[in-house]
Amino acid sequence: MSLEVTVIIVNYNTGDLISRCIDSVLNQQNIQFEIIVVDNVSMDNSIEVLKKYEQKKHIILVENQKNVGFGCANNQIEKIAQAKYLFLLNPDCIMNDNLSLRHCVDYMDKHSEVGMAGTRIFEPRKNRMVKAQVTYPCEKNLKHTATFAHLPGNIAWILGASMIISKNIYQQADGFDPDFFLYGEETDLCLRIRKNGYEIAIIDNVCVEHYSGASERQSSPKEIYLRKQQGFYQFCRKHYNIKDVVGLAKKNLWRSRIKLIFLNFLALYNTKKFSPKVQRLYANIQAAKECIESLSLVKDDNK
Repeated sequence: MSLEVTVIIVNYNTGDLISRCIDSVLNQQNIQFEIIVVDNVSMDNSIEVLKKYEQKKHIILVENQKNVGFGCANNQIEKIAQAKYLFLLNPDCIMNDNLSLRHCVDYMDKHSEVGMAGTRIFEPRKNRMVKAQVTYPCEKNLKHTATFAHLPGNIAWILGASMIISKNIYQQADGFDPDFFLYGEETDLCLRIRKNGYEIAIIDNVCVEHYSGASERQSSPKEIYLRKQQGFYQFCRKHYNIKDVVGLAKKNLWRSRIKLIFLNFLALYNTKKFSPKVQRLYANIQAAKECIESLSLVKDDNK
């Protein structure tokens, strides 16, 4: 019986969690699958943990020589994946139902109009379900960008922690954009899949647990939020009219500077509580300035 799905796990510094993830995949029933893990130069015990699985022939392990980011790592593995479908799973996720993969493949087989589908995602640390997004970032504030209303389906994008796509559709979309290192890449891919005529969907009868942010535990709040904002502006620059992007960046810059004045004052009295918020505002300011400067260079090149 041929392989039905390739489970791709991109790992970075989640050696304490990835065993639970892999074991939950190995417990899947009534499905023919392979597991490929690509490690982006983890600095913890990830390789030691993963090699134990590799020796038992439970997984294929690919060790990168540099951290290429989430999207590029998935693109890398897509080229060697043997199955019809690709299931992209974060290493800090757990499949509690041993028929999860079976349900996902069955759903995709029955819904040819769907290009990519996510599962329901529960985040135990925040005690919440992650919702699919019905609009793109700041879409309601756009004045000069063509509307996305003509695109198929009602879902704009889904979280990249747990989702399935056929290999053919992934290839048609050219996979993830390598310009995105981390954050924003799934939003971009969802939009391009919809532009190719397919819907984005949620598989309601499958739910995974997601211990979000595990690979970013060693990063400061400023570093994390800076990467998120850089991903946001990367998406905006790619898909929105330049006038809208400049407007969004300037508005965020102005608001962040005003809030920073207030929060810096409060941080004098309660550093532990307000310092992370201050760091996020500094990150917001830096990302907005970088965006405005990059767009200024584009304007200069076009003169």
